Amino acid sequence: MAAEGEAGRAGEPVHPGDIEVEGVVEAQLPSALYRVRLADGGPGSRPDGKPGAAHGTVTAHVSANPRRNFVRILTGERVRVRLSPRDLTRGAIVARLGPA
Repeated sequence: MAAEGEAGRAGEPVHPGDIEVEGVVEAQLPSALYRVRLADGGPGSRPDGKPGAAHGTVTAHVSANPRRNFVRILTGERVRVRLSPRDLTRGAIVARLGPA
């Protein structure tokens, strides 16, 4: 069984309702946060022009496994982000996929 905060063996999210999407890191923010633009506009994207997930941008922190392995995440890299269905504007970076 996967520990809390880590993806399962087959890459499935830890919690059944979680959503995993790919995106590109736009900026590094204070307090070890990152601004990530989602590749497909993201879940919950709306055409009404409201901020946050509507524009396909989320604020994400690095989850436990990449942090434990000292994975460095730079601006412009592709990442996999896990989003909770409760708040689609915040997420956790679970994997670094390489340059965009």
